[in-house]
Amino acid sequence: MILRKTKLASAIKLPVLNSALMAIALAGMSSNALSHGYVEAADGGVASARGTLCKYALDTGEMNVDCGAVQWEPQSIEGNEGFPESGPADGQIASAGDSSWSELNEQSSDRWVKNYISSGWQTFKWRFTANHVTRDWKYYITKEGWNPNAVLTRDQFDLDPFCEVDGNYEQPAVNTTHECQVPEREGYHVILAVWDVGDTVNAFYNVIDVEFDGDNVVNTDWSVAGTINPTQDLNVGDKVYTRVFDSSGENSSYSTVLEIASDEQGIAENWSHDLAELINQEQSSIRAGDYDGSSSFEPLYGINSIYLLEGSSLESVEIGYELIQDQDDDSTDDDNNSGDDNSDNSGDNGDSGNSGNSSCEAFVQQYGGDPGYSIGDVVVYDNVAYESTHEPNWWSPSAAPQFWNETTCDGSDSGSDDSSDNGSDDSSDSNGGDDSSAVSCPEFQQPYAGDSAYQVGDRVTFSGQVYISTYGPNWWSPSAAPQYWEESSCQ
Repeated sequence: MILRKTKLASAIKLPVLNSALMAIALAGMSSNALSHGYVEAADGGVASARGTLCKYALDTGEMNVDCGAVQWEPQSIEGNEGFPESGPADGQIASAGDSSWSELNEQSSDRWVKNYISSGWQTFKWRFTANHVTRDWKYYITKEGWNPNAVLTRDQFDLDPFCEVDGNYEQPAVNTTHECQVPEREGYHVILAVWDVGDTVNAFYNVIDVEFDGDNVVNTDWSVAGTINPTQDLNVGDKVYTRVFDSSGENSSYSTVLEIASDEQGIAENWSHDLAELINQEQSSIRAGDYDGSSSFEPLYGINSIYLLEGSSLESVEIGYELIQDQDDDSTDDDNNSGDDNSDNSGDNGDSGNSGNSSCEAFVQQYGGDPGYSIGDVVVYDNVAYESTHEPNWWSPSAAPQFWNETTCDGSDSGSDDSSDNGSDDSSDSNGGDDSSAVSCPEFQQPYAGDSAYQVGDRVTFSGQVYISTYGPNWWSPSAAPQYWEESSCQ
């Protein structure tokens, strides 16, 4: 049984850079630092790895959440080679034994998005952001009767790989595929894909969450049309609702609205479950939860897929939020919401239209296809409103500093007005660091971004510290910083 959460999930853990790592990083790892890759479902691949789904969604819009730092670096899940005789310790297999990616070690039957798969011949695809000579690839799968609610250990896996590919100590293509015969299984299983680099003592570990659908005959009466992606906790009185679209646009008659009635219900995983349950109770053409391929939909405490009945004329479902702002917020109290357009707080420019307490549309699917957000669109994340400064634009928390500005629901600037500054000096560094020059440095957005590499002398900021590149072409990652980046300032 999956228990309902009764306390807030811990905050995302970000790796802390330590100059003491320099000596270790210099010991024979220069070539390895530039070899990275991950398993993906794009362009013919059968499945995406757990870490990959922390950054890139499936075609259904489903992706993993609360992943920690791996959401920026799914290509960097690297550890000691030699599995299963050596390599990462039991309980740390998914993170390759690297604490930077420790969130990946969390394991339960409903923690991660699953790829639907069939036994028999399947295509596994690796995407190498920096390919390197390769010893081999090996693929393992969990045993029949394994425990999906226990941490991944060697005892959970069949340690005879079901697929081995010789790398011949050659450099693989950027997009490399393997044809592998997947053993027969039923239900949820985990595949472990291991890439052994050819000229180092390290390997890359990608766990892949897969769902076997029995005889692989799926009822096609239902198809995925949206996702309940619980990315934030909600407060009592907040509302989360479905926005259902047909060929003519939004059809509000199909909307399901959940009003948060308690702090416990407001926990992200809990309201996602309750909204899915309410959809199943109220709607005949819409379902949400874990679909068994026949007739059953089980709401999950976490991500829930939304399904539409074939032939219903409905086309897609999104999620909207109506958030009640904190009554103690001195920028938007009840006195300012009486309908008087001129009753704005001092320091705001009184832009007419919506009051500061109006609802904002929160994002539903990160990096979600067409049409994207346009300049001026507002989303809400973690009870903070952001306005798009770029188009087309897609929301993700890591993109906010670059393509989104903090704002209020009426579109006014939320924090840069000098008259409303709480006593700070004229530098008013929004990053909270002691070096005000750091704000002029571009924060890295997508590490290992292909052609857009950094050059010698380029600077980035990470966790309030500025780093200068000493190598080119170069790509930023916390683990590479001691070797290829030096602490610096923006001067």
